[in-house]
Amino acid sequence: VRADEIRTPQELALIIERLLFALDGVLDFGTNFFNEIKETESRGTWRQVFEKHEAAMAKNLGRYVAAYNAVWSEFCEYRKKSTAIEAFLRCCELQPGNTRHQTLASLAIMPVQRGPRYVLLLDELQKRAQKASFTYERQGGDDEQALEDA
Repeated sequence: VRADEIRTPQELALIIERLLFALDGVLDFGTNFFNEIKETESRGTWRQVFEKHEAAMAKNLGRYVAAYNAVWSEFCEYRKKSTAIEAFLRCCELQPGNTRHQTLASLAIMPVQRGPRYVLLLDELQKRAQKASFTYERQGGDDEQALEDA
């Protein structure tokens, strides 16, 4: 379907579905991952959750990131050429539930940024844990307490 041929909401829905299909996997992964992280918060076993979900994270975020540039470029072309798509997206952006006033562009880039953020977060946590561990070793403490304090 060409952008200038879009006539019905169903045609628009098919285009959006085709362009954003990879988000389903990202959302499913994110929901499961977040729930497990919350469950382990008090136990401090977050590392096991990252290790358990490593393959799923790479698969789902990787699929989305790999398709992002082509998909986003195509979607922007549709948006430029179709008043229906533009009106639909503006309507979504103006919804009362969108309290942060995020655009589709800002939402679409989030999964692309997520992987590097996890790497930075884990690197920083590792540095802090090593520093705390060194301090606790000198004081006769243990690694678990050092990690908790980090």
